[in-house]
Amino acid sequence: MTKKTATKDTAGTMTRAAWLASALIAVGLVGLTGCAPGNSYPRISEVLATPSEAEDALPGSTAEWGMNPESSRLVGSVDNMDYFVATSTDPDTGETNGCLIMVNTEDEAAAASSCSPGEAGMYLYGMDIGAARISGDTATYPESAGWVQVGGFLLVKPNASATD
Repeated sequence: MTKKTATKDTAGTMTRAAWLASALIAVGLVGLTGCAPGNSYPRISEVLATPSEAEDALPGSTAEWGMNPESSRLVGSVDNMDYFVATSTDPDTGETNGCLIMVNTEDEAAAASSCSPGEAGMYLYGMDIGAARISGDTATYPESAGWVQVGGFLLVKPNASATD
């Protein structure tokens, strides 16, 4: 009777071990493909993974916004507007957020930012500085309507109104 119980426990342990190993392999594979949970801003992360250069530094006017300054990257410029991505850390939860920042190069005080744990539907509008949205959808937001694609995933409209 003891031997049977020992065999049953061993089989149960092996089953649990096999399940655990399978789960760990699955999690590892998901992580390797870049689809790991917790990274809900993959396009921003892709830009942030590039080496930092001097032009990637956020202007001093944004210093108090809580962005991680070493994370900022310039995505591009249209007219007199610079468009950046960066990260910020929520002080209450410790959660890292992806951020979109636009700054008027002629008046750095004319700037706006938006941070979110996910980039899906991320949209930013600032009166007199325009709009920006994370999307590569140039069919819905065509250049003929004033939207310009920057960096392959960012659509900007420097002269946008609140209704755009």
